[in-house]
Amino acid sequence: MPSLYEGFGIPVIEAMSMGIPVACSDTSSLKEIAQDAAVVFDPEKNEEIVEALIKVLWDEKTREKLKEKGLKRASEFTWPEIANNTVELYKSISGFQKKGDLPPFIVPPVKSR
Repeated sequence: MPSLYEGFGIPVIEAMSMGIPVACSDTSSLKEIAQDAAVVFDPEKNEEIVEALIKVLWDEKTREKLKEKGLKRASEFTWPEIANNTVELYKSISGFQKKGDLPPFIVPPVKSR
């Protein structure tokens, strides 16, 4: 069953980072995360799902192109960046802005190496 809603799209990034060609819903964040490194489809249209899966599973040129683009796209995301973005999101919606204001369950941003 394809995703109808995805908060960020970490499974898509994880698959791409391992060189796995991706077919995913064109809903919520997935299309933005995948960009041109995945075959996207309307999750409520069975024909589109079938077409996307056929491309990913049986078209060797498509698979190779997606693998290459996926590895490149996934390299644009790092765990520290994702963690920092998550902390910033929590801070923005919680009203906590200063480091000392953070509730105990939110850790300060991680520094990239």
